Amino acid sequence: MRILVIGDVHGRDNWKKAVEQVEYDKVVFLGDYFDSWNESAEQQIKNFNEILEFKKKSDNEVILLIGNHDYHYLIDTEKYSGYQESYAKRFKELILPRVLDGTLDVSHQYDKFLFTHAGVTNTWLESQGWSDAKKEGVSIDEFLAITFLNSFDTFRFNGVDNTGNDVTQGPFWVRPESLYSDAYGNGEITHVVGHTRIKNIQYIQPNILLCDTDNKYYAVFNTNTAELMILEHE
Repeated sequence: MRILVIGDVHGRDNWKKAVEQVEYDKVVFLGDYFDSWNESAEQQIKNFNEILEFKKKSDNEVILLIGNHDYHYLIDTEKYSGYQESYAKRFKELILPRVLDGTLDVSHQYDKFLFTHAGVTNTWLESQGWSDAKKEGVSIDEFLAITFLNSFDTFRFNGVDNTGNDVTQGPFWVRPESLYSDAYGNGEITHVVGHTRIKNIQYIQPNILLCDTDNKYYAVFNTNTAELMILEHE
């Protein structure tokens, strides 16, 4: 299985070049379709609609995950950096129906790879009742989806560190240092995440792959061979 990973988009349409450049079996967008310092709100809306159309028409599986910069338009309790007050209603009207119909999701697991916007810690999972659900045979994808749909607020910003570097943070906010110290799977699962901006796509540890760059770089990896290719375009 060759998986193309698209990091945080923030209104940019560079992803179009990526999906044209390589062969892949599946594409995973890691979220954050909105909130940009460079692209207008109208461009962000246009780009999001084009991503939805790409998912609809693609011959390959396309997974669209939710990021914190999409999430804060679903709730009234939090507004993160870049929040666009004057477009909040329109963004919510775009995002909410896609959450409810399953077009947008909070996670995707394939084999021993777990894709989320920021990562999943054992501490946060246990705070949501994961142990009991696991005993009943619920998968991690099912558990995260059910938890989110039961109450959007369970994924809100948490913890004491104002950057999100805390093991109590959920899948939209936890930072790599905390994720590494308490990652779900205890090293047996590879977390593929965006959220924390880096210059180049890289593994910070064998089980954590960071993919939030300036959209000049994309990860393509083969889940059968563990081969990782970094795709660069102008």
